[in-house]
Amino acid sequence: MKDDTGGSVNNGKGQAPGRESNGRFAKGNNVSLGGVRKTAAPKLLKDAILRRMSSEKLDKIIDKLVTMAVGGDKDAARLLFEHCYGKPLQRTELTGAEGAAVTFEAAVTALQEAEQQLKGKEASE
Repeated sequence: MKDDTGGSVNNGKGQAPGRESNGRFAKGNNVSLGGVRKTAAPKLLKDAILRRMSSEKLDKIIDKLVTMAVGGDKDAARLLFEHCYGKPLQRTELTGAEGAAVTFEAAVTALQEAEQQLKGKEASE
């Protein structure tokens, strides 16, 4: 670590203050974010933006976003849709052997087999 004059800064033990002997930040060292905790940073940013935002500015931003989306900007369209309608649900399709549909009967059979195996283990113990 260097000080303002370009010289090395350390604690006399060959390491920078607030650091462990291996060079990592020591527990409780907040230097990396200037004393601001990571959890507080998003709130500080949001508060700073909201202090500067008027309804006229917000209208201009939304108008521009809509114009961009209508003009073919996929990211602008995605942002509008996600904020108006919510993000789409991620669906997971389950398939059986070789892509066949999973049937209720197959699931019940698998559960029954697992139950029998557990009973067999319990009996042998």
